[in-house]
Amino acid sequence: MKINKALVKHETRNMKWMLLYFILVAIGGVMFFNTVLNGQYASFLSGMLINSESVILSAVNQLANMIALPIGLGILLMIFLQFKDSKSVEVGNFLKALPISNREYFVTKLIGGIVALTIPTLILIIGVIFIRNGNMNWINDVNSASIVVDFIVKSGSIINITTILILCYLVSISTYTFLFMIQYIITNITSGLVIGSLVWLSPLFLIGSIGVIYGRVIEKIIPSDGVLIKTAEKAYEYIQPWFYPSSMKYQDGLGEMYQGVGMNIQFVYYEGLILKIGITLLISILSITVGYVLSKKSKVEDSDEFIIFKWARVVFVIGVTVCSALLLTVIPQIFIGVYGSISFIVLQIIMLVGAILGFVVSKRLIRVRNK
Repeated sequence: MKINKALVKHETRNMKWMLLYFILVAIGGVMFFNTVLNGQYASFLSGMLINSESVILSAVNQLANMIALPIGLGILLMIFLQFKDSKSVEVGNFLKALPISNREYFVTKLIGGIVALTIPTLILIIGVIFIRNGNMNWINDVNSASIVVDFIVKSGSIINITTILILCYLVSISTYTFLFMIQYIITNITSGLVIGSLVWLSPLFLIGSIGVIYGRVIEKIIPSDGVLIKTAEKAYEYIQPWFYPSSMKYQDGLGEMYQGVGMNIQFVYYEGLILKIGITLLISILSITVGYVLSKKSKVEDSDEFIIFKWARVVFVIGVTVCSALLLTVIPQIFIGVYGSISFIVLQIIMLVGAILGFVVSKRLIRVRNK
């Protein structure tokens, strides 16, 4: 595919500011990592640092949680800047007159966004490794007092912390590509970001709300130690990529170490790390593929339909109906504090009312014209 220099120049105008933003987040992350290690060093000098866990991975874990919010907000802003021109009807009419295909717009925008996330990630990884190497003398002194020193030293290896930070990067990429794809379905950019974000977080809501509503019924039908319950609990940990960094389980149990669990592990120190990386990669690949196909058919630049494709309207109505039914049923049980006190039949009636409201609202929304 031939690269249009004018298009690249246009996209670079906004992406250079987003690149700067993410670089500042990365630098802030490196400084935060250094601050955490300094705090750990002070604890070591005062004799309060526990030596049965990896000092490095503990700091990396805090770093992953710290950068999640600014990266998420940055992704939303970046997509807004990428589509604010092309989704304007006036600008859209002008763009159609140019010898540039939808495919070229898609590829140029996508590459620009990925680059804006990739370069800061490299800076973050290099900075963290540099800070880690600069603190290894006293960290080795901490680990030398542990009876499982080999395990702890391996867990804080460069390849291990790099793998964890790559997971954080892939979570960001999967989020970005998914929201990017949604923009080729919904014409209004703000609505696309809101709906896309809600859809991205919906699996966690669906599983959680079903557990709240039908938890008592499930407990009666299925034993608490049943295979299905354990499988559901396991699936809950993998269903929402955005919370991977905050939900990573740090394997620091001495009992497990004595039994040899993880003694030879060089980089998979967090439970399910490789599986989570695979899930984020799969989501990214599917989002890019579907987005690419939609970009060749989408008319986001001149369509006055709120949702462009008919099949997407059907999915939207079904999704809003189901989520509205669950939300209206969950509210009295959680926020009013009457969980378990409402009869099962009443809950189903509330759910039906919520479904009807959601259906009516969603049907009205898809009739809205994009002005």
